[in-house]
Amino acid sequence: MVTIVNTVGYANNNYIPLYNMQSTFNMVNSTFYNPAGSVLDMNTPVNNTIQNSILWTDDNTGNVMSLSNGTATINIANSILNATYQGTATLSNVLNSDPLFTNPGAGDFSLQQGSPAINNGDDSFYDESNMGNTDQLGGNRTLNANIDIGAYEYTGALPVHFGAINATFSNNILLLNWSTLTESNNDHFEIEISADGKHFSKLAIVQSKSLNGNSSTLLEYHHQTGLSGALPSLGISSLALLGFLIPTGKRRRLFAITFVIAGALFISCSKNDSSPINANQYIYLRIAQVDKDGSKDFSKTVRVAFE
Repeated sequence: MVTIVNTVGYANNNYIPLYNMQSTFNMVNSTFYNPAGSVLDMNTPVNNTIQNSILWTDDNTGNVMSLSNGTATINIANSILNATYQGTATLSNVLNSDPLFTNPGAGDFSLQQGSPAINNGDDSFYDESNMGNTDQLGGNRTLNANIDIGAYEYTGALPVHFGAINATFSNNILLLNWSTLTESNNDHFEIEISADGKHFSKLAIVQSKSLNGNSSTLLEYHHQTGLSGALPSLGISSLALLGFLIPTGKRRRLFAITFVIAGALFISCSKNDSSPINANQYIYLRIAQVDKDGSKDFSKTVRVAFE
């Protein structure tokens, strides 16, 4: 097995910067770029795991990953790639937005402000004890809420530096508390909610407390919403959520009677109502910080258990 970490590979002409010829390999926090073709070519039998990485080509009509022979299995998570690809792929939190390289023509694949790669990696994929704690340029591998996608951590000033973020769900009330250490040109926050930690919807908007969008002191924010306010953003009906609230033990019989009575209230619900949130009874929240010019940066994602 081969593991590629904090690596940059790019092509100046029509050649492919990375080949995998009959081996199993992992790619973590790496950036590969080709202006006119594939960035990865695979030859069977191969298994590929790509995490926190960017695979980008300027040729949107071709394959960013190509297969020269046989079949290939690819697991891709928290990464950015465009165009099409060959092989059998399992995707999780994969973006296709322009990573906003600083100057790819000159071989500079560091990130510009507003890049979707900023804070969108998954820290669990990066083992500092084995992979080191620096990026391609020798900077700190994790500077802000989450590790960045690709070989470089964004080193510019973020519009908002988040402090602590805490969320609880109790007695049918969802409560979110967060703080900011500094704010620059900040307009407002958008609270986003997800049933699976992958697909987020806007739940609420909270205006910045900073004066004219700027602050150098700690600011604290709070937002709460009832169960009925959170469910539409999750695409879940009240009836579907009952699966999470079914008690166990001695209370089950009493609940069964209550459910029969309450069931009349939901008679109009369709049999096609959305399924429960997830088997582990969790929801996921993150905060989008929105600049006055409309650009966004995201906080880390927090998981909230039903209580």
